Amino acid sequence: MKTSDLLDAVREFASPIAKERELEIWDVEFKKEGPYYYLRVFLDGEKSVTIEDLEIITRKLNKFLDEKDPVEKAYILDVSSVGIDKPLKFDKDFEKAIGQKVYVKLFSAIDKEKEFIGALKSHEDGKIIITTENGEKEFVKSDISTIHIIGEISFNE
Repeated sequence: MKTSDLLDAVREFASPIAKERELEIWDVEFKKEGPYYYLRVFLDGEKSVTIEDLEIITRKLNKFLDEKDPVEKAYILDVSSVGIDKPLKFDKDFEKAIGQKVYVKLFSAIDKEKEFIGALKSHEDGKIIITTENGEKEFVKSDISTIHIIGEISFNE
């Protein structure tokens, strides 16, 4: 099975299960890292992803993959939350992140700087604007190596 077909099949199977848990499939990847292949399913949602969510989706997905056997190579299935420091990959991610603190790393430096932190102000027409301590910065998305939310955890009750 082609990788794109595998990713589509996994997404199609897992999406209703995630939806039952009030979650969504954020992304699916199949990658080789070192000597191992990984099939990764990332979950996201308005509520936090729980261990129970991960266990249920992993168990059902394992059963599906064992029955269909769509992967010719040995692989490791990894079902996880996209995380508190979620990468901004899709338009919907950028929309949800407006106003949030983000980290931006560029492929090439601008004015001798490659890394920026600020609040995401907007994204449109292939560009993003963040508000930093030094004012607004505009970037072309294709110049960005990495952009993700800076997750903050409060331990106060």
